[in-house]
Amino acid sequence: MFQQNLPSSIKIDIGSIQKISSRPSRRSVIYGKCCNFLIIFLVALVVSTAIILSIVLTKMKTTTSITTTTIGLTSVSINYQTNLTTTSSNNITGYISYPIPTSIPTLINNFKGPNLSGGEFNSGIGKRYGYDYIYPSSREIDYYMSEGFGIIRMPFDMTRAYPVPYSSLNMTEMNYMKTVVDYCLSKGMHVILDPHNYGVIYDSRTGVQRLIGVDVEGTNLFADFWARMGALYMNYPNVLFGLMNEPNTQSAVQWYTGAIPSIQAIRAVGATQLILIPGTSWTGAHSWVSSGNAAAWNGFNGDPMNNFVFEMHQYLDSDSSGTHPTCGTNCFTSLQAATAWLATNGFKGFLGEFAWSNDSSCTNEGPAFLDYLSNYSNVWMGWTWWCGGPWYPSTYMFMLDPISFTAPIINRPQMALLLQHL
Repeated sequence: MFQQNLPSSIKIDIGSIQKISSRPSRRSVIYGKCCNFLIIFLVALVVSTAIILSIVLTKMKTTTSITTTTIGLTSVSINYQTNLTTTSSNNITGYISYPIPTSIPTLINNFKGPNLSGGEFNSGIGKRYGYDYIYPSSREIDYYMSEGFGIIRMPFDMTRAYPVPYSSLNMTEMNYMKTVVDYCLSKGMHVILDPHNYGVIYDSRTGVQRLIGVDVEGTNLFADFWARMGALYMNYPNVLFGLMNEPNTQSAVQWYTGAIPSIQAIRAVGATQLILIPGTSWTGAHSWVSSGNAAAWNGFNGDPMNNFVFEMHQYLDSDSSGTHPTCGTNCFTSLQAATAWLATNGFKGFLGEFAWSNDSSCTNEGPAFLDYLSNYSNVWMGWTWWCGGPWYPSTYMFMLDPISFTAPIINRPQMALLLQHL
């Protein structure tokens, strides 16, 4: 094709261009035209390559699984994760945020309510919603709201929520959760988002459960997860971030090391909501000092927003495990050392799990325990009973859901006492 387009006085001879005419002016003109053609071709090639590369990079940066707003970071140094670098511009992409809700009612002015369990069941990727796990129903939320409670704690499985390291959250899972968050918001209720994974995070690249605070990559993954969660829910005023449920294998210092980057990650993306910080050793109130949690977190000032509380758990059986129907004696004393530590440091506490059964040994212990929390409400900002939930058996000793949600609704015996302390 190239040869057919040449002037008639030019022919191709073994790859070289040979002029038949001997006029030097004609040769110079043809040579110049060939050079110009070559230059134009090379310039066009460079420009087109640059355009194609720009389009590819743009597509790689874009996340569009739902209607979202891409947000970035402004003048924030990110040092907790290896594939994000220090930046002073608003150009970090990949973190997405649900839009600001169209209607934000006045929120109920108390932080007391139930855990509504089910979203954490059968941890792991590939499990089926509605078969292997479930989230709270609207009728449960309606029931607790009608009784005057202002909050639920909603456990979920971090493995399902964050299946691919350093990648987008599982938006199918997030939208299941968002349905509950939206409904609670419409009722004026807060929601604690609680990754119920006991201080570990699953790395799907290796199939390993990484121990946060001990495994550096586990700490990095945890921070990346919370950066994405913080960004996603940053526009929801009814959302609280429960950092982790019951770490128990790490030492107190190791857990502190693992938790700090995630607190900073939540703030780095612009989320301002309350963060609930647990300790290790199942975050027991009774062992807060003896476990080393008090020493590790003493004088903590690592939240740029200073909007945090320490989440502790406390059951009333003799070993504080929540596995026995009988209560110990003077159970309220299990809170005393932790209460003193909170007050000394000017901190607030939140009792994320507590419960007792209907055993006769608990008749006086339960009221005394709640009285203590109420008497120190300047320290203890709220609590969530363990538990309710659509799949917990009605016979479970701590079950708080009514026996039936159809009229006439019959409350559990513990409910009457809890309502006295709202």
